[in-house]
Amino acid sequence: MDWLKKRWQLVVAAIVAIAAFMLGRKGKKASDSTLEQVRELKDEEIKIEKELSAQEKLEIAKAYQKYVAARNSIRRQQRAAKTKMEIDKANRKLELLELAKESPEEIDNLLATDYGILKI
Repeated sequence: MDWLKKRWQLVVAAIVAIAAFMLGRKGKKASDSTLEQVRELKDEEIKIEKELSAQEKLEIAKAYQKYVAARNSIRRQQRAAKTKMEIDKANRKLELLELAKESPEEIDNLLATDYGILKI
């Protein structure tokens, strides 16, 4: 006991060191679990992005197919046209189709300004 009284500072320092070590381990475990949760969320986010990307690609492919079909149909109408008015109509449809391909908002603006048709 006499030894403890003389070396109390050393004993207290050892207890503080052990306590710090124990608290550090708990903090490391907590940070490890947080890191694991972040990894899981990131993996889930990447999976969702891939699914959305695949859906968007599919929608773009479908839209392109519709565009090609519409363009081919208008070209057939253009070839079958007999009057100047029919040819001009087919040409205007092609212009509008190309405009819609680049910017769908332009069609809405054109309908609103030239024809007075507004969005619903």
